[in-house]
Amino acid sequence: MGGTPLLALNIMMFPSSRIPLDVYSDILRGGYDKAKEAGVSIIGGHSIDDYPPKYGLAVIGTVHPGKIITNAGAKEGDLLILTKAVGTGIILAGHRMKMTSGDQLEAAKRLMMRLNNDGARLMQKYGVRGATDITGFGLAGHALKMARGSGVTIRLNMRNVPLIRGAYKLTEQGCIPGAAFRNLDYTESETLFKESLDYNLKMIAHDAQTSGGLLMAVAEAQSGALLSDLHRSGHPEAAIIGGVEKRVETSLVIGE
Repeated sequence: MGGTPLLALNIMMFPSSRIPLDVYSDILRGGYDKAKEAGVSIIGGHSIDDYPPKYGLAVIGTVHPGKIITNAGAKEGDLLILTKAVGTGIILAGHRMKMTSGDQLEAAKRLMMRLNNDGARLMQKYGVRGATDITGFGLAGHALKMARGSGVTIRLNMRNVPLIRGAYKLTEQGCIPGAAFRNLDYTESETLFKESLDYNLKMIAHDAQTSGGLLMAVAEAQSGALLSDLHRSGHPEAAIIGGVEKRVETSLVIGE
């Protein structure tokens, strides 16, 4: 949202009698490493004995009140840039069902470990004021929220959406997490699905993401330069996946 993170507190729920404490240590080390990469100092935290394990960070930072980026800032004529490939939910579901290859799982893990700090920095550079992260509601759910908040219609072209390698094939094989169907229940009353839309791509649009990318509404004149900067900063799969239009009957249109 345009802020600069400064300080964080660990929040850990961990069953010390059921999982070795080495795992506890590894989780905290992972959090420390990513916080350090983001320029954040962890200054304390709180632990509770609980199962299953849960970990997160409460973060404090600063933001200029005139430079806040929200999901209500998309404007008619903007293009939509997505910074990361989608499909983490499907890849992880495939892993649980022993359908995912080691290479596919590692690619998904690398994507989830990549911070969004470069994308956040570039949004400020190019004056972006409308954006959202893509997490639990999936690409379609978060795009719908942006469309609602901005009073516009968002059109997504799923053929342009970058996918994690293996995600499409797994979906074709029926490996579709339950969260994708719940997200579809959430969006379908306000979404027009084009008749030509591939069913697998429809469900991928609703796949819940872990540590997904950013969906930015960018002025068309700035979109090419911003996309090039994203590619140079380590987001090779970043792509223009749709656009923002004047509000019509539905908030979201998904086609290919």
